[in-house]
Amino acid sequence: MNSSDMKVDVAIYLRGEQLDPGYISSVLKLTPSKSKMRGEKSFTSSGKEIIAQMGIWAVYAQKNTGLLSDMIEELTEKITVFRGKLNSLQGVENAYVDIFMATDSNENGEGNFSFELASKNIIELASLGLVLKFTGVVINP
Repeated sequence: MNSSDMKVDVAIYLRGEQLDPGYISSVLKLTPSKSKMRGEKSFTSSGKEIIAQMGIWAVYAQKNTGLLSDMIEELTEKITVFRGKLNSLQGVENAYVDIFMATDSNENGEGNFSFELASKNIIELASLGLVLKFTGVVINP
């Protein structure tokens, strides 16, 4: 399978009931890709109101090369302060790196994908001191 056939997203998520996204942004000197305070209201595309149950601060890799290694490198370079201590920031109860991959199924409804991480990527991820979550999905068009 060609890596261009796959959708890959990599993000760092910080979550907590008392998490203040503004505080996290100021401490990390980084603008989040997504943030919400607990209790903040938003609406789905269908107009349904959603109330955030937890505060969230997230930053996503922006590169669209389809290569996991490029996205990990970009994301780890963004975190220049509190490296290895993100889960100890005020209000953070849950901190993790999320790696999401999706691919279309073949004509039989089957699909698979694989990825490769160089030792450099593993060291970069380890330097963050966070849990690493992988999610993979095969989509049946």
